[in-house]
Amino acid sequence: MKGIAFASTAIAALVIACLALSHTQLPIAMPGTDKTGHLIGFIALTLPSAILYPRALKWLLPFAVLFGGGIEMIQPIFGRQGAWPDFYADVVGTGAGALVGLLMRRLAIGLLEIAKPR
Repeated sequence: MKGIAFASTAIAALVIACLALSHTQLPIAMPGTDKTGHLIGFIALTLPSAILYPRALKWLLPFAVLFGGGIEMIQPIFGRQGAWPDFYADVVGTGAGALVGLLMRRLAIGLLEIAKPR
């Protein structure tokens, strides 16, 4: 499970970096779409580890916050504009992914306990 958690996190980080540093624009820019993308990306970054290997969260949560901030800081090098609201969405997504993942893990463990033959 640890390997799957690490692989999922690495893939999510790579996708986030590629999307954040490319010039790709959504075809129709609806209000809030950008922040939703940040939330979803950072939820995807932390959710797998929270479910599969929660001990990793002690280093993953600070990494995710620094990763989000770092991306916003270097975006101007790639012709993009960094923004505080984007960083805030990254932080909220990081926390939401961890919280939802931990709740899902607890629920799954509880269901497995209930299903155990006695």
